[in-house]
Amino acid sequence: MLALPVLSVCVLAIEICSVVEVHADGIIGARSPCKYRRDLSQFSKRFHIPNEIASQKFPFSTAVKLDSGCTGVTVTERHVITAAHCVTSNGVTGGTIDKKVHVGFLTLSGNFDWVPVKRIFVPKEWMKRVHPFIKDDFALLVLHKRHKRPFLGPVAVNASSVVETSSNVYFSAFDDAETPQNLMYRVCKAKGVSYGLLYQECSTENGASGAGVYMQVYDLIQNKWDRVLVGIQNTRYRKALSSKKLSVTLWFSKKIIDVLCSWTANSRYSLCTNE
Repeated sequence: MLALPVLSVCVLAIEICSVVEVHADGIIGARSPCKYRRDLSQFSKRFHIPNEIASQKFPFSTAVKLDSGCTGVTVTERHVITAAHCVTSNGVTGGTIDKKVHVGFLTLSGNFDWVPVKRIFVPKEWMKRVHPFIKDDFALLVLHKRHKRPFLGPVAVNASSVVETSSNVYFSAFDDAETPQNLMYRVCKAKGVSYGLLYQECSTENGASGAGVYMQVYDLIQNKWDRVLVGIQNTRYRKALSSKKLSVTLWFSKKIIDVLCSWTANSRYSLCTNE
């Protein structure tokens, strides 16, 4: 039997924390408990998460696919965050919001359970500008019905301190050009935050726009590692640094958090607390 190359990674994103062997054919191999928090920065390329994991295991199951081709992330039972250019006409500023948008939840069979979007919020600045401005490139989708999967929620944090204490960023996206229904996972080094943008070395394709980017932050009170959703991926922009081209994440600044909170303030599925 032909031996397949194996990528052995301690995937902290899985709730049970395990060593997962991902074979070249996408089959998950044996697992063993993690003993310590390993540095995953050496793995910067995407790899496929099989459907039984992608559709069932948190946080992979928080990734959703938009019928526009982008990715999104669930943040409450009724809300999805994505990029504004994914839900506006021709993906440009100054256009109109798409009237018919559907969000797809990956199933075990590899198909999507499509849910219609009831309402879409985008920054008013995005709708007014003639030229794109990445800091306005985010949107909140209200689903027609609640979903039953776990979700991630953004937390207003100090960008610089998080990058210093958690140098790796993680996210999953439907950006496999050959097989669009494949959920691709990656982890890579964060290179810094500047003017509200987080720069990192993750490999991405166009379908990754709108994907939820998170970091691991240690909770001293609970004595455990927590996932903090820090922004959304945007594949329209790249930053050149020496010989490298860095990927760009729109960081959830306090201003953006306040806007997102205001959009869900009157909903029973509020994104934010009153604390």
